[in-house]
Amino acid sequence: MRLVKAIVATIAVGTTASVFGGCSNRIGDFTMVTTKNYERQVQYKLVGRLEGQDKVLTILGIPLGSPDLKTAVDRTIDAGKGVYLANAVLESGGWTAILIGRIGYTVTGDVYAAVEHGDLIDPDVEKFELKDNKGELAMVSSATGKAIAVQKIDESILPH
Repeated sequence: MRLVKAIVATIAVGTTASVFGGCSNRIGDFTMVTTKNYERQVQYKLVGRLEGQDKVLTILGIPLGSPDLKTAVDRTIDAGKGVYLANAVLESGGWTAILIGRIGYTVTGDVYAAVEHGDLIDPDVEKFELKDNKGELAMVSSATGKAIAVQKIDESILPH
């Protein structure tokens, strides 16, 4: 009798696990991501680590739309009224529950926004500038000198 109960319990757990499933795939880790225009002469501040998503509903495995990675990045940046994401993690994934599910993209990153007038005199707000740092474009802290690399600079495109 105990063996029958154990088999029934195992089948019930296995069926539940197969009916309700989900997965997530890491697309990549990026030092800096943006879909916005930036200005090199502007100072920026760290708003915080935020997340944005673009996901669509699925019925019987058929998506009711098309998730867009750019929209997920935009939503993350816009959540902090920012311009850049640093230390960004991009993921795709979804879940399903028998007939319905959800698929799409999730973006998490440190949002940087342009410094406002009140922030300029506030010593508690760490300010960053986009600068050439030893041949690489980087966000450099005006307080500590800490640099967050953005990309390699092609010296031929820099003004002389």
